Amino acid sequence: MFSFQCEWVGAREGPERSGLELGHMTFSGPGGECTTRGESRRAMMMGPSLATLLGAVEGVLTTRQAGGHFTAVASSFEVFFQRVRHGALELRGQGRVVGPVDAAELHAALVSGLEAFLPRGGQELADDAGREDLLHVLPRFQRLEIAGRRSRR
Repeated sequence: MFSFQCEWVGAREGPERSGLELGHMTFSGPGGECTTRGESRRAMMMGPSLATLLGAVEGVLTTRQAGGHFTAVASSFEVFFQRVRHGALELRGQGRVVGPVDAAELHAALVSGLEAFLPRGGQELADDAGREDLLHVLPRFQRLEIAGRRSRR
């Protein structure tokens, strides 16, 4: 099973977080885990990084691209997506293969992880530059049709 998880760096009290605040991503699959968690130097600006990730994955899922990659904003963290067979992608990051994942399963895992991280679809973020691109790309990504299936939204 493939999963995707995000988390903020450090606890925070008070009003909304900015999308420019730092956080971590974790991709888990049959081959292991690719994560920035535990490596403070790899923390990324979450709003723009999530928008960039969704744009990169959308490009691979909706075209015949052989692959693509994601580079986090303000971090050296990278994940590569390579088409390995019809409907499946191999994910690599941090020198390891996280595993092959079906395109529909990748889409579902990203949507689920984002819904857990941002239960109000990004509306809970402060109205700043860290939120704008994410609010533009997230609803479109959630509505993607993958392998003849339409997402929940």
